[in-house]
Amino acid sequence: MRILSTLLFAVFISLNISASSVSVISDFDDTIKRSNIPNIWPRGVANTILWRKSYTGMPELLNGLESEINGLYVLSASPKVIRPFIKALLKKYQISYDDIFTRNILATEEKIAYKMNRIESVLAKGSDKLILIGDDVEADHEVYLKISEKHPDRVEEIYIHNVVNREVPAGVTSFFTPYDIAVSEYKKGRLNYDQVEIVANSIINTKIKKMYRVIPKYAYCPTEVLEFNYLVPEDLEILTAAVNMKIIAYCLARNVD
Repeated sequence: MRILSTLLFAVFISLNISASSVSVISDFDDTIKRSNIPNIWPRGVANTILWRKSYTGMPELLNGLESEINGLYVLSASPKVIRPFIKALLKKYQISYDDIFTRNILATEEKIAYKMNRIESVLAKGSDKLILIGDDVEADHEVYLKISEKHPDRVEEIYIHNVVNREVPAGVTSFFTPYDIAVSEYKKGRLNYDQVEIVANSIINTKIKKMYRVIPKYAYCPTEVLEFNYLVPEDLEILTAAVNMKIIAYCLARNVD
């Protein structure tokens, strides 16, 4: 009876994992890489080809999720000529991916339609649910919500990077740093404590003069604990406090400067 119970439990776990399998679709500029899209000329254009400029904590987050997801798709509205720079950044930080989407510069397709069509192509490949990651600079949340409305059972989570501090609608989780996503994914069981700690330490151990790699000078910078508006599990409270205090100290100092 005990052996039978163990086998039944193993089958249940296997079916549960299969039913909850997910893939990640992430925007590139101002989500994985610091690009300063709001100031596209001239600095934003220069940043586009500086492929080493990953947000601190994002490689650690994506690498931590790798064993729990079925694939990462990088979705960029940049022209195809930028594709080698995207590949170079992913290679540098050892971020595994299934595909990179870039746009044909001669295409008449608008950005929103382009992104929706690429996401639809991923959905058509299988039955995975999606974690969608983007930023608030342009229309990522609009695209993702449209996909969620069209496929309500296929979107697991929508994460939007707070860059310009736009208000995001219900159904969207705003984040300042990859650590905020790590906490959420820990609560959902896709990251363990050690993986969350790696993301946290990437921020905690960043020197103050290098904190622009966490929150660039052009991005909104939170100065109060209340701005980190999410519930934290008890076992992550100390770690989260350390991350948030580091960010707030940097933001306060930046505001004085």
